[in-house]
Amino acid sequence: MRPVRRRFLKLACGCCLAAKSAAAFAWPSEEENALGGGGCYLNSLESAKISKAFYSAADADTAGFGSGNGDLDKFLGRALVRAASELGINPAFGFYDDSDGPNAKASPEVDGNVPGTWGTVVFGRTLFKGELSNYDPSGMTILAIIAHEFGHIIQFKRGLREVLLEQQSTVKRLELHADVLAGYYLGRRKAQTPSLSFLSAGEVFHRIGDTNFNSPGHHGTPDERANASQIGFTQGLNEASDLEQVIQIGINHVTQL
Repeated sequence: MRPVRRRFLKLACGCCLAAKSAAAFAWPSEEENALGGGGCYLNSLESAKISKAFYSAADADTAGFGSGNGDLDKFLGRALVRAASELGINPAFGFYDDSDGPNAKASPEVDGNVPGTWGTVVFGRTLFKGELSNYDPSGMTILAIIAHEFGHIIQFKRGLREVLLEQQSTVKRLELHADVLAGYYLGRRKAQTPSLSFLSAGEVFHRIGDTNFNSPGHHGTPDERANASQIGFTQGLNEASDLEQVIQIGINHVTQL
């Protein structure tokens, strides 16, 4: 497995970096992670302690996210627009209070105040600040996390959550499939702009793996997560691949584990 991870990092920016030992953020509690919820799943918009108005991802390039950094706001807005377009979705996006544990979550629930959207992604302010200060001030790890959450929106919208979780005791298949989709998006960005460096974005998948095999919230080991993102990344670099193919490739991959 480990050589595959190194290949992803090499493809991303031409060099390799040892894995960081500490996870960047905590995923939801076991209660939230139970299969009734499913992975980094937001059970209710009302429970998210939203601290910023939602924006349509497709229009986010005009949003002011209040990060305190105008250039960063523009980067985030453009990233959301590109991801929504490339992945064929348009979820509402907003920040929430994750002071009880850094996190990002997705929900099939639609916020009625943001017309034209389907589903919702919320990004914790603690996670946002921590990734920028502790891992990558360029925002590439944030881009990877957003792409993962957008992958969940694809799953929700297409009814894949039920397929992926059938007869499963953990949410691993769901999470690894979202990693494949996130890797695909990063690969597409690399193919479009070869000068972009995705070292930290590739590293984040390995960093957030876990070995809680008996927990309903087990997301996959570090190597499994890195491998899943690698599969998607390689497909993204291939101009002949499209999203429909990658969705099925991801399903085939996770159901064989």
